[in-house]
Amino acid sequence: MRKVLITGFPGFLAGLLVRELATRADSLVLLVEERFLETARAKARHIAAIYGAPASRFDLRVGDITRPDLGLEADAADELVGEVDTVFHLAAIYDLAVPEGLAQRVNVTGTGNVNRFVTRLERLERYNYVSTFAVAGRRTGVVRESELAHDAGFHNHYESTKYEAEVLVRRLADQGVPTTILRPGVVVGSSRDGRTVKYDGPYMVLRMMRELPGPLGRLNLGSSDVPFQMVPVDFVVEAFAALAEHPDAVGKTFHLTDPDPRTTAEIFEIFSREMFGKGCLARVPSFATRLVTATGATELLGVQKEAGPYFFHRCRYDCVNTLDTLDGTGIACPPLERYVARLVRYFVENPEPRG
Repeated sequence: MRKVLITGFPGFLAGLLVRELATRADSLVLLVEERFLETARAKARHIAAIYGAPASRFDLRVGDITRPDLGLEADAADELVGEVDTVFHLAAIYDLAVPEGLAQRVNVTGTGNVNRFVTRLERLERYNYVSTFAVAGRRTGVVRESELAHDAGFHNHYESTKYEAEVLVRRLADQGVPTTILRPGVVVGSSRDGRTVKYDGPYMVLRMMRELPGPLGRLNLGSSDVPFQMVPVDFVVEAFAALAEHPDAVGKTFHLTDPDPRTTAEIFEIFSREMFGKGCLARVPSFATRLVTATGATELLGVQKEAGPYFFHRCRYDCVNTLDTLDGTGIACPPLERYVARLVRYFVENPEPRG
């Protein structure tokens, strides 16, 4: 990797990816929306200082993936066309409650614009597209990395538009563009220190445990037959970088998921032991959990209504490509028990995530 174009900076994943690539790439071109420019500049300076890298290595460009040529001026676009050899497309709306119009504009139209820009690149070696395990939608059973097409439906517009976007990227790959598709599970904080920038996904369970009075916080709303995919952000970002440089990753899709996921019931139990020093008091019947999540009653406790279906979604994600390709690199998803204490400690000590 010499000149790398990254969309989505200064977002959480893109910011950590820039750290991972700070000493690997000669130059990092960071496409930034104008409203985030000052934040992006500060983050880039901070990363440069941490790694002792020259500030010139971080080339911030104001742009917008929802516009042709990524919103770049013609001269700037032409310059990048002749120099960029690697692309990481991370920019997207990551929100289960996103309205359809906004999701279509950013996730689908935006990816289409990035795809068209990628086809212009004269020195392209790899296009790395960050999808999501959630493109499986309402599918159940085992979902394999090689699979995408299905008619099972979707839980929300986030899932459906990321599915549409991946369809577009796969068409590009079929045309011979050297492409790697990356599908992370639900990303949580670092396995090293628990650090994160937002408390969504499994953190909603921790918030509910904290907000419920007395022993109610130790009720288990999970199911013993529903595996839940959660992966620490450091594993995800390290895998991004390693797979982008691996020759065997071209033309493949990778589930960056836990090969041995814990069930939702096990997660409640593990979280309870970390939060309170003791396990759950009792299991809430599934019908009751469905009722309180479907009605949105849990939103008063910080659990998004749109997250309800994931308490009952029986789906497993094959990750053979990931395991095989990362074998020998030292990069692997750690079991939850190994890092849960750091996640919970960070959550308890930081009412607002600091990133």
